[in-house]
Amino acid sequence: MHVRDEIPNQDSSFVLHTPDDQANLFRQRSVTERRGARGLFAIGVFDGHGPRGHEASILAAERMKFALSRISSDHKDLALEDVVKQAFKETAAALDSAPCSGDSGTTGSVAVVRDDDVVVANVGDSAIYCVCRERWTRRPRTCYISPMHRPTDPAEAERVKSCGGRIQNDYVVDEHAKQGIAVTRTIGDRDMREYGCVSEPAVHSFKLKRRDYAIVVASDGLWDVPDLDGEGAVFEAINGFGIVPRIVCNRLHKIAGHQGGPTDDCTVACMMFL
Repeated sequence: MHVRDEIPNQDSSFVLHTPDDQANLFRQRSVTERRGARGLFAIGVFDGHGPRGHEASILAAERMKFALSRISSDHKDLALEDVVKQAFKETAAALDSAPCSGDSGTTGSVAVVRDDDVVVANVGDSAIYCVCRERWTRRPRTCYISPMHRPTDPAEAERVKSCGGRIQNDYVVDEHAKQGIAVTRTIGDRDMREYGCVSEPAVHSFKLKRRDYAIVVASDGLWDVPDLDGEGAVFEAINGFGIVPRIVCNRLHKIAGHQGGPTDDCTVACMMFL
């Protein structure tokens, strides 16, 4: 855990590769394996909030990584989307039983690839950008951007209100407005559950194609940089730097710095399809 000015870094992340020992690179025909990848690959970013948010994000990252690995290994015939949904359920249940989740919680955003199946899922406002190349120009374009589960989203605000929650100054607040959080979906935050703050993720699935190029996952510390165009920053980071995920991540941090710098902890993870 990193501490800056006595404030703990509330971001956590993980990278996972579970090899498929049965895969034969020369016989398999999936797009991923033709590119030299076998097994299950996953990245995840978690941004904690509340007085013990750093504990929540660390626990969630560890549990999600373990759950994805275990479920994919024990249930090889299970659809990848079901693997991811079950991993989110297990992660939420583990956090619910932890002392830190009474008044703290975390976002959770993951990207998982198995063969040519891709699933991205998120809770909260750590966004996921899926990028592909235009067929003829080869220029990058966004294929999918995950929803930001915030009170400023009309559908999320309406859902929270229907559950008895209130929106005040872009926060979900309890009935006495004594506490509130800036996201409408969260892992943890048991005290806010009755006010509509659920842990159900938004899930998006697709088949990997040759034009699919990258998935970038980052906490809101990147996306909320003043005057930063998130989509433009991703394209700029990939162009000319798009063969090494670490370089793309570092480039995004550098771009954010030129725009005034993150106002919150900033964690970036990247998955490239070469």
